[in-house]
Amino acid sequence: MNERVLPGVRLASELCWDGLRLVPAQGGARVCPGAEMEEKAFQRKASVLKGYVALLAARRGEGPLALEEGALPEGEGPDALLAVWYSRAREAAGQRERLMAYYNAFGALPGGFARVREHTAAFLGRELAEKLLGYVRDVREEEGDLAEKSRPGRLPSPWPQEELEAVDRAVLRAAAEGFSR
Repeated sequence: MNERVLPGVRLASELCWDGLRLVPAQGGARVCPGAEMEEKAFQRKASVLKGYVALLAARRGEGPLALEEGALPEGEGPDALLAVWYSRAREAAGQRERLMAYYNAFGALPGGFARVREHTAAFLGRELAEKLLGYVRDVREEEGDLAEKSRPGRLPSPWPQEELEAVDRAVLRAAAEGFSR
């Protein structure tokens, strides 16, 4: 079965989280499956763990992250999907992937995508929320089928770094507050 490495994570000793073992390793923490855990379950849990670690590291503003017992949630919670999308946004190679992952993180809040307009406005403010939703619409039109591509489309324009950082902070706030609403 595969193992994963969480780079930039320091462990003083081995930890267990939701059926996974985290073992100190050079340059990070090695994530190993629990006994008799199927590959699919391991990959899913490892992704959720990676998301929770990304949220924790961003909240603490640390690098490398010293991970100790009790720092992570006891197990997978309702915020797991948001955590996974946040991790993907932080690792995204480009702005498009990053903004789409942030959008999906807002869609992981209670009520799902049916309430994404409400959630983005609550955490981003109306103006930046509309900009994000417009960006997503433009990306979807650009990536659409041939009928959509026959219309002249607008390519989404680049975002300033301060706006990207504002969206990042808003997703962190949504992760902390959005599941108690």
